[in-house]
Amino acid sequence: MDSGEMPRDKDDNTGDDLRALFAREQTHVAEQPFVNDIARRVAAARRRRTFVTRAAQAAAIGALIAASPWLVSGSTLLSAKLDALFSYTASALDSPYGYGAGLVCVLAAALVFRRRLLG
Repeated sequence: MDSGEMPRDKDDNTGDDLRALFAREQTHVAEQPFVNDIARRVAAARRRRTFVTRAAQAAAIGALIAASPWLVSGSTLLSAKLDALFSYTASALDSPYGYGAGLVCVLAAALVFRRRLLG
């Protein structure tokens, strides 16, 4: 079974020194009102920030739930408009002139974004 201790050299006394340091009785530090007051203020600010964050998250979820009917109808409308746009683009690219114009647009975009394309 593993005892959990790290193997040490014979002349390694640092572990004993460290154990002796922690084995000593801890001295009580006198109260410092300034430090205690600051610690209380920091803890209160953290609690307020946590409360405000959680309240904002709850309000955002409530707003999404309330707006969901409009979001669904907007999504349906967007899908219909995109479908019409894609069918128009496909019919425009179906002709020889449309194919040439599409090819010119792709080459122009490749020239503009060549640094991103080539790394």
